[in-house]
Amino acid sequence: MDSLLLKTERSAVLASVRPLRHLLNRVTRVCAINETLRHRIELCFSEAATNVIEHADPAAVTLDLRFGRNGDHWWLEVLDDGGAWLSAGESLNKLSSEQQEAESGRGLGLIESQSDQQLYQPTEDNKKNRLRLSWVRSRQPHQPQVLVVEDDTALRHLYTAYLADHYEVNSVSGGDEALAWLQQNPVDLVLSDIGMPGMDGMALREQLVEQPDTELTPFIFLTANEEETSIQRAGHLGIDDYLLKPVTREQLLHSLQRVIARSDQVRERLSERINRRISSALLPNLPENIPGWRLSLATRHTGSGGGDLLLHHQTEVQTLLLLADIMGHDDTAKFFAHAYGGYLRGLMQGASSKCDPGTLLEKVSEAAWDDDLLQQATLTAMAISLEEGGRLTLASGGHPAPLIMAARCITPVSVSVGGVLPGLLPDNRYDPVELHLQAGERLALFTDGLFESAESELGRRELEQSIIEILQQTRLLPQEEALRRVMERFDQQAGRPAGDDTLLLLLERTD
Repeated sequence: MDSLLLKTERSAVLASVRPLRHLLNRVTRVCAINETLRHRIELCFSEAATNVIEHADPAAVTLDLRFGRNGDHWWLEVLDDGGAWLSAGESLNKLSSEQQEAESGRGLGLIESQSDQQLYQPTEDNKKNRLRLSWVRSRQPHQPQVLVVEDDTALRHLYTAYLADHYEVNSVSGGDEALAWLQQNPVDLVLSDIGMPGMDGMALREQLVEQPDTELTPFIFLTANEEETSIQRAGHLGIDDYLLKPVTREQLLHSLQRVIARSDQVRERLSERINRRISSALLPNLPENIPGWRLSLATRHTGSGGGDLLLHHQTEVQTLLLLADIMGHDDTAKFFAHAYGGYLRGLMQGASSKCDPGTLLEKVSEAAWDDDLLQQATLTAMAISLEEGGRLTLASGGHPAPLIMAARCITPVSVSVGGVLPGLLPDNRYDPVELHLQAGERLALFTDGLFESAESELGRRELEQSIIEILQQTRLLPQEEALRRVMERFDQQAGRPAGDDTLLLLLERTD
């Protein structure tokens, strides 16, 4: 099921390609996509956009960029209103030999090689040409990140080989390079030689302890110097271990395992304190009574990271709900979730007696763009307005689309509502979608953990299929009983604790 994270339109001119690529880069960084895949995505976009601008006949006037995700893939769409710039075909890699010759020099082979799936659909019925590219979402178990700092090339490669099976290793040849690298990339441990030209290991450590982002990063020295003064100086810098060269693979692995385990233990204890103090403030809740509506809520929490929020505000004419998923899986994200929760509550309390969900999301996005604190976290959000008589209005900012369970359907129907991540652009606009639920229909709203909490790609597909099936199967059961059975199935397949925070809200008419 697709979630739209970015949607923007520009003039189909070469001057538009660079700012669109920068915007795409910002989204892929927010989504924690690794650097290699980010580069592939941006490169494919640049090639596709350039082809539209230079080869569409008649020329395109507008260029649309859309980016999103589903359970298995990241996807990118480039749409244009010009003439077809590529011959019709199911995918770029199925072009005939004649077509390949005709398209040579236009980067189509590059697009094909740098993306996992490709589909081009020329315009029909005055619609736009559409190129859709996708990349598999690889979510391997996390390996600790280690930075090796060593000026001897042979030793740098040797240490990297020692550690490669257990850690994700990056390496640099000196302290200056390490400092610049660490300013852009967080790591779980630094392994550094002491004696190096330029900024040596001691000076690097002194610099790191002066910076808030790196002062607590575990640090191990490697050196051939056994002088007592050198060892004492290293000890005063608060390092975690001091290894004398030559060092064996077993010695190195044992030291890293011990230091990282100790760091994790300290972090877990701090996390427990954080959770006890602020997690209760993040628990989603529902109003006691909503005229004309019945709502039921279930949640699952990983115990760390950002979190799912469900906030509400009632007036005489409507009940306003805001469902948000604060991205992040560390303790810093928990703090930002708490900050976001407080801001969003205040924003909703200040809303007019009848607030349009699209307007609410626009205010959220404006604040996320302008506020330095809120810029530190990213969220998806769904705003919902409930009124008597079954009238319901939705607006989405990068959030999974809701599902309607109805008697006339074999499977739930996805509601077509989408908008970009709040705070991504200075003037995001959100178009609300109005529904009118009939008696006997039920609406499911949820965060992406409901379908994505399984450990493997196959497990996520099976989880999504299973949850969709049981949502429809339990449509005629009392809402609380249906919710219990759905979450029971979720727990069986996703495990406890689940891989991601999860919230499921079921909603139906009572009048």
